[in-house]
Amino acid sequence: MADIDPGDRAHCEELTCRPGGLFLLVHRFIRSPAADRVLASEAFFRSVRSIPENVSDAAVAKAKLSWWMNELSRARQSGTQHPVIRALLASGALADLEAAGWQAYVEHIFGRVESDAPADLSELEHRLRRTGGHEAQMMAGLREDHPLTAAVQSLGMASQLLRNCAGMAQNGGRPGWWPQELEARFDVENNQHALHGALEFLCGLALEYQRRADPDRLQLTASADSGPGAAFVMLRAGAEKHRLERMK
Repeated sequence: MADIDPGDRAHCEELTCRPGGLFLLVHRFIRSPAADRVLASEAFFRSVRSIPENVSDAAVAKAKLSWWMNELSRARQSGTQHPVIRALLASGALADLEAAGWQAYVEHIFGRVESDAPADLSELEHRLRRTGGHEAQMMAGLREDHPLTAAVQSLGMASQLLRNCAGMAQNGGRPGWWPQELEARFDVENNQHALHGALEFLCGLALEYQRRADPDRLQLTASADSGPGAAFVMLRAGAEKHRLERMK
């Protein structure tokens, strides 16, 4: 394991460390070398997950995701010119991604390119598990069959849902992740004030995802199997919970 090249580090920080953002706040409490692994992993997640959101042409989005899959697959043998993947290699974070199955994660993002909005909360939960939940699992370096994986995924699902809600509150509109079920439940179409109630409901759902992990938090902290990113997942969940409780 080597130090991340300064240029590669700057690129990763540009992707992840928005002033006032939660990642920057929590990342300061992670010690090196774990901090480098967390930084590189988060830069990778943001690079990949943003593609369906920012690329309107489906063919272009799929081509970009295919490039990520091919480049990651051969990076160990052939090297790479991409600063995020170089950071993954230098920090050792790629090993955590491989242990948790990064291929399935990218394949799920690939499937989102032309997918419809989730019909109900059950479908939303499935998508959250395959994105934010899988990101947290990779960050912690846990395999799918590890006994603590479900708890880590629940914390990641909560983080993803809260990011979604924050983005919607800021940008308005109905994003692709918005469950159709909520339109009828809160009558959002006919009552714009109901949107606040729907977002409040989803924030409560995020807290419920966090509570699912409560019985396993102590084990996760002490587990020798979890990667150094597990501490980041735990600290981020605590910061999110604190922010939500202050908003009540």
